[in-house]
Amino acid sequence: MLMAFLALLQCVLLLIFSRLQFNIDAAGPGLFLLPLVRLMLAYVREGGIFLTVGFYLVFAFATVLNRSWAWSVGLAAACLNLLGIIPSVLSGTIPIRIMVVGAFPLALLVYLSFPTRNS
Repeated sequence: MLMAFLALLQCVLLLIFSRLQFNIDAAGPGLFLLPLVRLMLAYVREGGIFLTVGFYLVFAFATVLNRSWAWSVGLAAACLNLLGIIPSVLSGTIPIRIMVVGAFPLALLVYLSFPTRNS
């Protein structure tokens, strides 16, 4: 039940941080073509974040309903989230933000690594 709550909290954090980053990307300086490319990349990033949020929501509800496939959905959500953090690390994003968004997927991977203790 705790992991379901944390998954919902992670969804909120991802949506807040993605909206802030989208606004920063959309308002960047440059000529006509550069902001257009930046905006298209921001939409691609948003799509990946919404996919990750969807996986977290499905994981949270499957965990509450005690479904057997919740493990695989949670693993996919955590891996997608960690893959989404890699560009932030490479671009030099604020370390606190990376730790806030990256702490839950790592905790979820540790939680899912011990399935016998999770029952």
